[in-house]
Amino acid sequence: MLPLETTDFSSVIRTWKSFGAEILWGNAPAPFVGTLLRQAKTLGFKPKIISIGRAPLFYEDIAAWGGDLPLGVGCEIWWDPSFEESPGIGGTTPRSLAERWEKEKNKTFESRYWSGLSFNASSY
Repeated sequence: MLPLETTDFSSVIRTWKSFGAEILWGNAPAPFVGTLLRQAKTLGFKPKIISIGRAPLFYEDIAAWGGDLPLGVGCEIWWDPSFEESPGIGGTTPRSLAERWEKEKNKTFESRYWSGLSFNASSY
């Protein structure tokens, strides 16, 4: 576990490399993961599997990582506006939440829901 304020991942990445880590799995915001992946690439750390919750959910976020860093990054999916029988607080439904987000952001919600894992970056 790393503090979200972390900006220098070099010691952690070197430790992962020294132990032969092949899987990077976690949950963090996109800017945090982008910084981590840029430094990992610079230090020659390329895990066989990368699955990060939250960070790669939206194209704008992963595009900001730059280059080919997003390719192959997986993200488990746990929510979609089409889910039924999922009442929220005050009668909010997944559909109404997505519609409210679209109105506030003036963007179309792009679902990232597929069976199993979503490898978002490879679909762009």
